Amino acid sequence: PHALFDLALQLAQTVPLRICRMSKAERGYRLQAPQRARALPELASLPPQTAGSVALGAAYQALLARCQAALEAFEFLQEFTFLQQAGAALQQLDALLVSYSPLFQIDDQLRSRLQQRLQALTQCLAAWQVAQQLHITAPYHRDKAAHFQAARDWLNNLDTGICLLQLGELGFRQPWLDSTHPLATGPMADGNPGDNTDPKPDPNIDPQ
Repeated sequence: PHALFDLALQLAQTVPLRICRMSKAERGYRLQAPQRARALPELASLPPQTAGSVALGAAYQALLARCQAALEAFEFLQEFTFLQQAGAALQQLDALLVSYSPLFQIDDQLRSRLQQRLQALTQCLAAWQVAQQLHITAPYHRDKAAHFQAARDWLNNLDTGICLLQLGELGFRQPWLDSTHPLATGPMADGNPGDNTDPKPDPNIDPQ
């Protein structure tokens, strides 16, 4: 798998690549039952005695899976709400990585790339969010094709693909299991920095 990620990241320099969670069979099932695409992974509840690093790692994996599922649902159903939910998951991932950077051992290049892609996605979603908040339909539908093209451009951007691949590679390596950070062995405790509360979402990306 390490070699596969290395190869994928090399190819992603010239071709937009992303990890896909769907099998060919699932793609076929969704053609017959599109509602299958609406189910997004949720964060799992863990026992209070779970080591902090394990709990944070599980949150990371769940947020990444939710982001990937939301992107796949957007591509399949062409509904902007899924792109918004993907953005919310990415924003929470960013907050998690920043809050516990020694545990995740994230490098500055990935952090910078993730923030840039989040900013670009926020701009991409801005017109749709304003239309939703103000219940504006006619102007939005008139420009719907342009909005979807902007979303596809973001999705097929090389940096978007590289960022998602790097996040996937981080999830595969699971550096939090080998960390010397205090949370690597200590349990989560109510009221400390390692509690199980969700990172504060970005007000510009409403998960609804």
